[in-house]
Amino acid sequence: MTIATNEQILASDVLKLNTSLLTNKSGGTRAAGDVVVFDTANDSAFTTTAYQQDIRVMGVVKESINNDASGPVYTGAGIVCTINCDAAAVARGQFLITSTTAGKATAGSYYREAAVFAIALTAKGAGVGTVQAMLVDNFRQAIIGTSGWNFGGGASVATSQKFTMATETWATIAGAALPAARSRANGMSYGTTAAYVTHGWSAASDGGSSNARYKMPYSTEVFSTLTAGAAARAKFRSGMNFSSKGFTAGGSDTGGSNQTANYKTTFSTDAESTSNALTSPREYQGGVSDGTYCYIAGQTAVTCDRITESTDALSVQAAAALGTAAAGYCYIAFPASAGYRSYNNGSGTVYSRKLVFSTGTDANHSSSPAGDIIAGSQVTDGVAYGYVSGAAAANKLASSTGNYSSISNYSANVYSASASYAAL
Repeated sequence: MTIATNEQILASDVLKLNTSLLTNKSGGTRAAGDVVVFDTANDSAFTTTAYQQDIRVMGVVKESINNDASGPVYTGAGIVCTINCDAAAVARGQFLITSTTAGKATAGSYYREAAVFAIALTAKGAGVGTVQAMLVDNFRQAIIGTSGWNFGGGASVATSQKFTMATETWATIAGAALPAARSRANGMSYGTTAAYVTHGWSAASDGGSSNARYKMPYSTEVFSTLTAGAAARAKFRSGMNFSSKGFTAGGSDTGGSNQTANYKTTFSTDAESTSNALTSPREYQGGVSDGTYCYIAGQTAVTCDRITESTDALSVQAAAALGTAAAGYCYIAFPASAGYRSYNNGSGTVYSRKLVFSTGTDANHSSSPAGDIIAGSQVTDGVAYGYVSGAAAANKLASSTGNYSSISNYSANVYSASASYAAL
């Protein structure tokens, strides 16, 4: 009779505690060692991804699982297992991320950043292969965005437009119209729950600046009016938010003077309160966020201020400054990697910047959007693609390459407030 040692019993218990029985909804058989992500379309299920540096990793398949069948998946931090990798070489001590090949990991950074899910314990050279790796607890997000919105815009209108990412098309949603016409308002997104539109012009001048605040639940696509904000402000872009709160920072007052005031909306209560002011008065501020920090910049100065999610502390982030200040930048964030800030007036003036979240540094970016996208709509799925759409041009930005490419459908609605379902 064989008697298990304490070490063997302990190892068995650890594997059981860190293994989950889940259903394969990837469309094919998954092999042991395949990397899988959450499938939010089905209960207790997983699928695969071909997005590099996907932040939705659920775990690693323990043994072969047929499509639509249930099987064991390693999901717990600390588990050591074999992981299938693409052709990139992997060094010991290097973190792993998802690759553009479904089910396979690839070499990531040497420090813990968003989207890393394991650290290699063995090395492999170039060519498809496997490594032994230890899973790490770095879960960020389970869902990918499916739609984006713009609200108001132009010389102040109440129109709301919805962008469906699966078809890359815009459509006006009559029932989602704002309660009142707005332009140059601030847009924020509360995950999969709601979009917020705050302040902005009620008429086509600074004298029409407003303190009105509106909320649209994504489930109903109908706006309600919230308690008014502290002061009338306008001239904002969007994207200045975290998953639980957003900010309406800077802008101009009814007399057209630039402001430092920064108002925080707490999404769980819909309440607006005064937060830490910008370090200088600036208008047309927009933001990119990785969930830990939000970087705010735009017109008036190249200055970039950074808000810390845990404390709301705000300070200058000199390394994240824009190269050139301009009214009408478009802002796209992929929390796992970088924020992109772009400007093109359609007449030869083009600025394209990439802010690497892991270092908090911004630099000129080699790819830029085509056509006039000044103050255009800016939406993202938060994982793979972002979209900027101006008066007569639209571009798609791929997170895996950082490249912009033209697409045919544009919103034609500028100076609107933007919000993205399930994304920052």
